[in-house]
Amino acid sequence: MKHVLACLLLLLGVAACSDGDSMRRQLQELQARNQADSLMTDLNQATTLCDYFDRHGTPNERMLAHYLLGRTHADLGEAPEALQAFHDAADCADTTASDCDYRQLARVHGQKASLFYSQELFHNALESFLLAESFARNGQEEATAANYISQQAKCYFHLGEMQKAISASEDAANCFYELGDTLSGNTCLGLVAYYYIEKGELAKGRKNLLKYENHSWVTEESKQYNESWKLVYYYKGLYYLKAGQLDSSLHYFNKELEISSDPNNRTLAYKGLYQTYEALGDATHSSYYAIRYAESNDSTSRLSLASALLSLDRIYDYVRFREVSNRKTIEVKNLRLRMVYHVSVASVIVLLLVFAYFRQLNKKKMLRQRMNAKYATDMLMFTKICSDLEHQQSEDAAKRKALETELSALRRSLTEAQEDQRAPEKWGISMKILDTPIVKHFHQMASQGKTVSDDKWQELRSLCNLSMPHFMEKLYNTDYSPNLVETQICILIKLRFLMSEIGILLQLSPSALSKKRTRLLKKMFGTDGTTSVFDEKIRFLEF
Repeated sequence: MKHVLACLLLLLGVAACSDGDSMRRQLQELQARNQADSLMTDLNQATTLCDYFDRHGTPNERMLAHYLLGRTHADLGEAPEALQAFHDAADCADTTASDCDYRQLARVHGQKASLFYSQELFHNALESFLLAESFARNGQEEATAANYISQQAKCYFHLGEMQKAISASEDAANCFYELGDTLSGNTCLGLVAYYYIEKGELAKGRKNLLKYENHSWVTEESKQYNESWKLVYYYKGLYYLKAGQLDSSLHYFNKELEISSDPNNRTLAYKGLYQTYEALGDATHSSYYAIRYAESNDSTSRLSLASALLSLDRIYDYVRFREVSNRKTIEVKNLRLRMVYHVSVASVIVLLLVFAYFRQLNKKKMLRQRMNAKYATDMLMFTKICSDLEHQQSEDAAKRKALETELSALRRSLTEAQEDQRAPEKWGISMKILDTPIVKHFHQMASQGKTVSDDKWQELRSLCNLSMPHFMEKLYNTDYSPNLVETQICILIKLRFLMSEIGILLQLSPSALSKKRTRLLKKMFGTDGTTSVFDEKIRFLEF
C-alpha cells in the first residue's frame, strides 16, 4: 500500500513538473511572438497562462503573463481590457526583490502610456512614460529610457508646455548621442526644429530640420507607416513660409496634404496653405483654405473631445487602482486616527508653548513697568526731599534726620537703577531740571507703558535749550547731526531715563535701541565701543 501511494505521489509530482515546464514554454513562445511584433489574437491562451502563473508563478512570471494578456487585448482592439491587464502586470512586480525584472516593468508602463496617448489622455500618458523611464534606468536600459523621454516630449507638447517639450526632446537626443546612436538622436529633433522655426530662429530651425530629415530614421519608407514622421513636410513648408520662399512653402504644404491621412496633419496643412496664400495676396485661395482649416479644426476638436470623453467613460473602472481591501481600509482608518491624535497633541503643545511665550512676554512687560514706576516714584520723592531739605533749614533736627534717612535710601535705589552705578550727586545734572513737571510727565507716561505727544516733546526740548544750552549746542556740533529720534534718545539719556523707559517712550525694542546707540557712537564721536561708552559721552557732553 505504501509503495502504491509513493508511486502515485511521484506520478503527480512528475505531472506537475511537466505541466509547469509546458506552461513556461508557452509563456516564452508567446513572448517571442510579441518581441517579433507578430499579431497576437489567442486570447484563450493568454488568459490560461495568467490563471496558471497567478497560482504557481514568481512575481516576474506573473508580470510577464499579464503583460502578454494586455498585448493580446491591444491587438484585438480592446483598449480598456488591455489597460486593466497592464495595471495587473504592474501590481505583480516586486520592486523590493533583488531579481525584479525592471526592464519588463518599464515596458508594462510604456504600453500603458501608449494606450493613454492614443486616447489623447496626455496627463495619464505622461505619468506612465515617466515611470517607464525610471524603471528602464533601473534595468540599465539607457536607450529605452531615452525613447521614453522623447515620448514625454510629445505629451508636454499636447499639454501646451512647449519649453518642457523642447527640453525633453533635447535630453532624449543627447542620451542617444552619448550611446553613439546618432540616427535615433536626430529623430528626436523634429519638434525642436518646429519650435525654432515657429519662433523665427530660422538658422537653428534649418540646422535641426536637416538632421531630422536626412540623418535620422525618418526615411521615405518609414514615412509610409508612421504618420507623425510625415510632419516633416509641414515643418519644411513652415520654414519656407517664414523665410519668404512662398512657392516652396506651397509645395510642401500640398505634399503634406497629399500623403497624410491623419486628421491633425491635414489640419496643419490647411493652416499652412491658408497662411501662404494670404501672404501671396491670393484672397480666393486664402479664403478657401481658411474655411477648410476651420472645418477640419472643428471636426478634429470634436473627434478628439468625443474620443477623450468616451475613453474616460469606458476606461474609468480600468484606470483607477483596485479598490482598497477591508484590511487596507482599517489600516487607513487607524492611520488617520493616529494622525488626528498626534496632530491634536502637537496642537495642544504648540498652544501651550505660545501661551507660555506670551505670558513670559507679558510678565517681562509688567516687570519693566513696575521697575519704571518705582524709578519714577523714587525720582519724584528724591527731588522733593532735596527741595524740602533745601528750604527747611529751620525745621527741628528729628524731622530733618528722618528726611535725610529717607533720602539716603532713595539715593541707593536710584544708584542701583543706573547702568554706571553713579549716585544722583554725580549725574552731572541739576535736580531742579529733574523736578520739573515735564520731566515728571515723561516718567509717568513710561511707567504706564504709554508714549507722549509731539507737544510734550517740544516742551521737553525747550526745557533743555533753556536749562542745558551747552549740552544742546554741543549735541549738534559733533561730527554728525542727529535726526529727531536720535536727538530724543540723547536728551532722555542725559536726563537719566532708564533704557526701559526710553524704549517705551520711543516705541523701540531693546535690540533696536542698542543698535541705534552703537551707530550714534560711531557717527557722532568717530569711535567704536559699547552702548555704555556712548551713554557716558552723552551724559557728560558739556564738560
